Amino acid sequence: MAKVKQPVIEFSSYENEIFSAMWPAPFYYKGRMWKCQEQFYQYKKLSKKSDDLRNKILLAFDPYKMKHFGSKKAGGVTNDAHDVERLKIMEISIRESYMQNPHRLMALQSTGKARLSHKGEWDEFWASGKSGKGGDQMGILLTKFRDSVSGLDPWKACKAHKLTELKKK
Repeated sequence: MAKVKQPVIEFSSYENEIFSAMWPAPFYYKGRMWKCQEQFYQYKKLSKKSDDLRNKILLAFDPYKMKHFGSKKAGGVTNDAHDVERLKIMEISIRESYMQNPHRLMALQSTGKARLSHKGEWDEFWASGKSGKGGDQMGILLTKFRDSVSGLDPWKACKAHKLTELKKK
């Protein structure tokens, strides 16, 4: 019996871009509004020794500038625990961004059972890499999150998010 190949949906900041960390889907986390997942990730990636670059990340509107300010090219010093924490940081940004943006959550749910893959030859960790055999951690995390919210009504799920709870007097 032939094995059925799982469909793959590739995404990047240029293709199926609603799934990209650069997509403008603002979300709140611990009292601060983040313009997109990329801003959150780059800010959290840098140590407090790079406060000047962290401030530039907060003030930027262009996700490509946010990414640049968080890079070694810009002179940023990476947080000592970054290699250990980076997956958790991205999981938080995925959860908060999708659970606070119902249209984005609906788009993600509409991918069904397809495997999501971050297409990018420049990144061997977060994307598929030059050979197509990179770690694709962004695709893995997004697929895992999609599976965890499968069957949820996106409007009710987003409305039930702790951010929307009203404080009672």
